[in-house]
Parts: sequence; structure tokens; C-alpha cells
Amino acid sequence: ETTMCNETYSGTCCEGGDSGVIMGRLCTAESAELCMTDSDGATVVDANFTVSTDGADLIASALLPSGATPTFVDYQLTDFPLCTYVDAGGLSVGPFGPLPVASFHVT
Repeated sequence: ETTMCNETYSGTCCEGGDSGVIMGRLCTAESAELCMTDSDGATVVDANFTVSTDGADLIASALLPSGATPTFVDYQLTDFPLCTYVDAGGLSVGPFGPLPVASFHVT
């Protein structure tokens, strides 16, 4: 479930299109400290987020540079987040990060 940009707790996602909503970032640096910077399209890239069909996983998708491996992920580390995924009780799953990436696959 998500909230809409202009309607808090509406249950509707912000205008993210088919690829999801940009709500966080993936980082390819070796340490979390190097990820705490603006997105640069190389080391730190904006990411779209979706929830798995079983509701157990938050999935980040991003276009990484060729051969790059995501090492850290952050979610909603912004002053004014417009959308968030919430649990059944209405609590946001974020903000968090940067946290180590647990697993990834290339598509």
C-alpha cells in the first residue's frame, strides 16, 4: 500500500508509472560512508521500489553502470518524502539506510 503525493494515506501510489516510484537509491561503493552523497548516476543511483507479490520483500530497481554491483541501499532519506510503503497498521517501512544489499539479480 502507498500514499498519494497530494492525498496523505489515500492508499494510492504516487505517479510512478509501470516501473515504480523513485523513493531511494542504490550504491556501489565499498563503504556506507561513501554512499552518503547526492545521486551521481555512477556510484549512487536513484532506485524505483516495489513490494513483492507475497508482500515479504521491498524490491529496488535501478539502471546501474555496466558491471556494477549494488552494495548498499537507502530508502526515503529525504527531508520531504512524497510517498511511502506502509504496513497493515499504516506504519511506514522507512526511512532506512544505507544498509547492505542482501541479494540482487541482473535483468
